[in-house]
Amino acid sequence: MIEQLFNSILPSIEHFRLLGYWVAFFAAFLETALVIGLLLPGSTLLLLLGALSATGHLDFAGILWFAVAGAILGDNLNFWLGGRYGRIWTHDGGLAPETRALRAGAPVL
Repeated sequence: MIEQLFNSILPSIEHFRLLGYWVAFFAAFLETALVIGLLLPGSTLLLLLGALSATGHLDFAGILWFAVAGAILGDNLNFWLGGRYGRIWTHDGGLAPETRALRAGAPVL
């Protein structure tokens, strides 16, 4: 069953070869940025692209460079967002609503 799925999408991947590299970029970028890594299985996509490179359909060096660039940019975006909005998200009640309850004097379970 998986082999049939793989064989059905393989011509599309060969036709849109550059798209595979951008998938590697955005899989690594979104996995490291904005907590989307909890929802997006970027590692699984990169593993699939690695398997495609092992069979000769994609270039391993291209996948590696695009994935590394996406991961670095995603990490830098997270660092910038944390520096810019970190205090708002954590101390002013953005991500921690119990701090508002403590300031109001309500009991917290």
